[in-house]
Amino acid sequence: MTSDISIPPLALQLGVTDNVAVARQDLSAGTQLQVAAHTVVVQGDIASGHKIALVPIAAGEQVLKYGQGIGHATQDIAAGEHVHVHNVGMQESLHTHS
Repeated sequence: MTSDISIPPLALQLGVTDNVAVARQDLSAGTQLQVAAHTVVVQGDIASGHKIALVPIAAGEQVLKYGQGIGHATQDIAAGEHVHVHNVGMQESLHTHS
């Protein structure tokens, strides 16, 4: 008798259009991940709950999580790189006052 053992993914892409995934456990540099249609190699240690780039994200490009923009890359981010406050920021909104 064989049993089907399902191994939970190491990271989850929360929306189909997301360019980041969320680590489900601490990830070590060099770990290869398969997340949805993306295969990436972790570029540096990433703590559980933190984001990892699934594809290259150019400086100024929107970072997408849950299909929503959560900020913009402040520098180029390579696939497999940690995505956090050191490379993501909020662009100032433009307000007009009357």
